[in-house]
Amino acid sequence: MTNEITTTPAMTGPRYLIHGDIVVLSVDARMADDSCGAERTSDSEDYWEGLRIFDVSDPANPEYVSAVETKCGSHTHSLAPSADGEDLYVYVSSYFPSDDIRNCQPPHDLISVVHVPVDDPSGAEVVSTPVLFPDGGYEGDDRGSYTETSGCHDITTYVEHDLAAGACMGDGILMDISDRENPEVISNVRDVENFAFWHSATFNNDATKVVFTDELGGGGMATCTNEFPDTFGANAIYDIVDGELVHASYYKIPRINSEEENCVAHNGSLIPVEGRDLMVQSWYQGGTSVFDFTDSENPEEIAWFDRGEGISGGGTWSSYWYNGYVYSSDLSIGFDTFKLDDSIDGDAMMLEDLNPQGQTPFPVGDEEPRVPPRWAASTVYDTGDLVALEDAIFEALWWTRNQEPGDPNGPWSEIGEPTVCGEEEYPAWAASTRFDGGESVVHEDVLYEAQWYSRNQEPGDPNGPWTEVSSC
Repeated sequence: MTNEITTTPAMTGPRYLIHGDIVVLSVDARMADDSCGAERTSDSEDYWEGLRIFDVSDPANPEYVSAVETKCGSHTHSLAPSADGEDLYVYVSSYFPSDDIRNCQPPHDLISVVHVPVDDPSGAEVVSTPVLFPDGGYEGDDRGSYTETSGCHDITTYVEHDLAAGACMGDGILMDISDRENPEVISNVRDVENFAFWHSATFNNDATKVVFTDELGGGGMATCTNEFPDTFGANAIYDIVDGELVHASYYKIPRINSEEENCVAHNGSLIPVEGRDLMVQSWYQGGTSVFDFTDSENPEEIAWFDRGEGISGGGTWSSYWYNGYVYSSDLSIGFDTFKLDDSIDGDAMMLEDLNPQGQTPFPVGDEEPRVPPRWAASTVYDTGDLVALEDAIFEALWWTRNQEPGDPNGPWSEIGEPTVCGEEEYPAWAASTRFDGGESVVHEDVLYEAQWYSRNQEPGDPNGPWTEVSSC
């Protein structure tokens, strides 16, 4: 650790999002003031809650540059950068208004839109508070206060399609965000028979479907029992047809749990496989489930993990796929890492980054992939094929199968990360990479040139194939 900023816990769990050199943090509790070290307060008149904005352009010295107060604070937030990249918009979701709280008055059928200038994040400010439910959202029912629409719990943006999906307690919505400052609801759905608390939303890759989750009972109920139907505490899959949300089906894990295991749909993400709609998701003590909703009317579970009754105090809160692995956070045990069968994600595209609340498309068809598919032991590779493994990219030098990249004498040549030296970019040296005479590399901040063919010969040996050119 080189530096730190201490912040007082101000929510049920920290919610940070990063965009370039900007970090945005939600604060969903009344604080004595907007400083990072402020304590919580019960004062309903003199308090602060909202967003904290940090400049991390110098990662070793992050700087707290702005505090933006928002109505009812910020339970979650989502990012919507402008098309030209000069402006960042933050959609702030919050709920549970009260007549007794100064800046959280009912009906609170709105979100806050915060503008953050990318070149000057200290200038962040609220630019609009669009009312999403001008006629009032769902009035609620006897299943609890969570069923009454008084704001949104979660909004997922998909800026490449100028869309956002909102999970707003008693309502699910689809928004047009082509005007970033003024998002507009274009479709509103409600399911009073089966859905109690619209919690989160996930688009499929081409933005033709949305998976909404119902966190019935706020996550504490055991809905995966014979007492509850398979439409309670489940996902609802909607097709997007001419800009309207059209219900297609429900998905719930098919296993029956005990009455002692809290189990409802919760956080997850897509698995980026071309031609398929795959998602991994947490179900608290129901475990982690992978399901295929390519056929939106007939979703099917294709993999799962269940730790078993009485082992975890709350189960898994989130499960996300990232570059060949599923990462899952258990509320009482800690962090799990899962490996899926190659038949599920062996052809998955690798990701440069992941933000489930700010989706970006993964490449398909003839589009140039960001990085190649992940290496799989059972796949046959020919000369010139590219694969990714453990955040590195490799090129096959000859026909190969079941020979893992990384062996400096094997069939795979690592393609080194581009490294700036002077005003040019050069590949970083790697032991398995094949270099021909005349090629240049950077190793330990020094630029070298190969005098003849070289592989697995580290630069720096005065009798080796590398000649030092300059320091970087």
